[in-house]
Amino acid sequence: MALSHDHYLTISGGVQNCVGVEEVGFRDKNWCFLHLCPNHPLPILSDETNTETFRVLATLNGSTLGVVAIADVMAVIHEASPPVFERWVVIHHLLGFSPEVVSAFIAATEATQLYFWTHDLFVHCPSIHLLRNDASFCGGPPIGSPACSICHAGATRATHVAALQQFFALTRPILLSPSRTILDFWQKLAPFDFANAHVIPPCTYDKASTAARQAEGAPLTVAFLGSSVFHKGWDVFEALAKWFYKDPRYRFFRLGYLEADVVGVEQKPVVVTPDDRMAMARAVREWRIDVVVNWSRCYESFSFTTIEALAGGAFVAARQGAGNVFPLVASIDATRGVAVGTVIELQAMFATGEIIQLARASPRDTGTLTMGIGAAGFVLAPEA
Repeated sequence: MALSHDHYLTISGGVQNCVGVEEVGFRDKNWCFLHLCPNHPLPILSDETNTETFRVLATLNGSTLGVVAIADVMAVIHEASPPVFERWVVIHHLLGFSPEVVSAFIAATEATQLYFWTHDLFVHCPSIHLLRNDASFCGGPPIGSPACSICHAGATRATHVAALQQFFALTRPILLSPSRTILDFWQKLAPFDFANAHVIPPCTYDKASTAARQAEGAPLTVAFLGSSVFHKGWDVFEALAKWFYKDPRYRFFRLGYLEADVVGVEQKPVVVTPDDRMAMARAVREWRIDVVVNWSRCYESFSFTTIEALAGGAFVAARQGAGNVFPLVASIDATRGVAVGTVIELQAMFATGEIIQLARASPRDTGTLTMGIGAAGFVLAPEA
């Protein structure tokens, strides 16, 4: 039984990908996979605590069943499953749920074990990425600090964290984290009770070959991967393109779903699907992208775009302190990227041409990505 904030079959994203691979992993081992998400998605915890009226969208083994009260799901599971069957609950996200409803669900279904993914920092603040006023990473100051008083999430942060601390104390889940980086930071911010914790990367990188370089004297190809959203640093990349698109030293791209045209940026359609997880890495290689700029404002828990850039043979220019972005680069080869402190420093690297020197000196290794199966790979390991 997996819980997350939205419907993983119709909405794409990192968490949704993790749910999808878990479904495949569990079903391959002959487990039944039931997924529930709020019928009315919310950007905060729900204040609905009545299981009779809290409605979820239910999906069973990859087939959408429909909308139902979570109390009815609890009753069916309790009555229909023989007591000898193990019942595991994997929580990917609590957005849109209330801790009270989830606690009642876990108890009623008599879950054998509870797993909780630390995909992000939502348990520590209603601002899911710890972005103060949705603008800049705050680092998670103490609750009630002056820094919280100037943020729109500060007024409700104390009650938010208290409710989730109570939930953790009651359920004591096993933590699953995409990286050591996010696990260490998650544990540092505030005390939460849990049984133990494990790091399970969603995918691994293996060196494959060396990518073809651009012809001598050709412009440096610079790309942004994914959706052009603020919290992933699109505005920083867009500013680079506007400043330097007439500079013959550079050529700018965005790889992902096609969106509105941007001056100086060539868009190339790329769609990553469960059946083609290498699509982005392949596009980076085919378009001979030299540099991928990843200026995420979030504290990234893993960063698929980073590992896709590396697998495609690109050099990664990352925001220093963006969670697992540069640690992921360094874990593969520290010469494959650079951590930059400020936007001004990044722009200066383009103005002086330093970025060209760094990228040209970096090895153009490409790689293959081996996708994991999330919690299924961990909890079913003894049976493998």
